[in-house]
Amino acid sequence: MKVNFVRAASMMLLCTAILCSCGKDGADGKDGKDGKDGVDGTQGQQGPQGPAGIDGNAEVKMYTYGSATITTGLWAYIIPDMMFTEAEKHLFYAYYYLTVGDNAAWIPVPGIGPNLQYTVQSMLTAGLTDGLCVMGVGLVTNGTATYYTNPVTFEKFRIIVMPIPEDNIITPSSAGSSRSLDWSNYAEVAEYFGLPE
Repeated sequence: MKVNFVRAASMMLLCTAILCSCGKDGADGKDGKDGKDGVDGTQGQQGPQGPAGIDGNAEVKMYTYGSATITTGLWAYIIPDMMFTEAEKHLFYAYYYLTVGDNAAWIPVPGIGPNLQYTVQSMLTAGLTDGLCVMGVGLVTNGTATYYTNPVTFEKFRIIVMPIPEDNIITPSSAGSSRSLDWSNYAEVAEYFGLPE
């Protein structure tokens, strides 16, 4: 029993000495090298099907024409790769780019000109010799049936052509989206179809 007491007292003294001799921690040593990568885990379950994306616009075409100054009230834009006989199977949206003072905008056709002095109208016809589709544009003085002959410069003119579905029913889903599209707003149309500004 005396031996056990001596051993216990010795252990207590040793523990006290160790605890009392502890000082401040030194600086951390360098990190060791990373270990080898572990084995890949098993493949998780397939996630739920995501929502369907919008239909592509591969059949939507845009034709861009350069600057034109209209002085007779009439102008024609030839659609180079469409015969007039195919026009009835397509929708046509046209816009002209015009700067008035410090303001510039894409303006829809048909529509009233920015100075409210004329209306821009359009019609589709066949080219005289080749049968290509031509969009004729007329500027008519508001309140009259006469052409507006003061010079008007369309800095650019764009025609967007898209096919009509075979069932002749155009719904938001067949146009590729459930949202309504403001066709009179070129920026919205361009964004929707991914067309350049």
